[in-house]
Amino acid sequence: MKILSTVSDNLIRFFYPAYCLHCDERVEKAHHLLCSSCFQQLEWIDRSQRCPRCWGPKKCSRCLPLHPHRSLFEPCGPILDLHREFLKTKRGKTLASLMVFALSKTSWPFPEVIVPLIESPFPKQEPLYYLGKEFASLLSCSLSLPNSTLQDKKVLLITDILWKAEELIKEKQRLADFFPEKIFTFALIDQRS
Repeated sequence: MKILSTVSDNLIRFFYPAYCLHCDERVEKAHHLLCSSCFQQLEWIDRSQRCPRCWGPKKCSRCLPLHPHRSLFEPCGPILDLHREFLKTKRGKTLASLMVFALSKTSWPFPEVIVPLIESPFPKQEPLYYLGKEFASLLSCSLSLPNSTLQDKKVLLITDILWKAEELIKEKQRLADFFPEKIFTFALIDQRS
């Protein structure tokens, strides 16, 4: 059975070779979404060029309610292709891995609960729900929508794209009604100008 699986994998790769989502070059392994060159081009946000509290594009005073917050990527280059692929397939393991890596670089305690910022009437069908699920799985913590189980927990509120800080601030205020111990916020791509 294993031989049959290997043969079918090789035939699939022969007829449908894997290409980089960004530059269309062949990738080393079929499950890679980016070639090594494009992966090295992922631009993490340079914290020296950002507000030290909200990581917004410039120093600001309106961000205190957002603190503590981290945005991970500028809206350019291969991260946009990874995000587009995620929206199409709802497979968020690659993006969740990048988020775990970024979280490990903070001094924050690991969250007990991941809460995706979803305003849909059907939240479990949204791509961000799947990203939150992958992220929570990698961190071995729970995933939740806003509810009373957040009480006395360290909560990480996540979004894939941050358009305005006010969106996260409003959701943090809503989550505070459930009395969590602490609320941190994470945005994969920062679109604020």
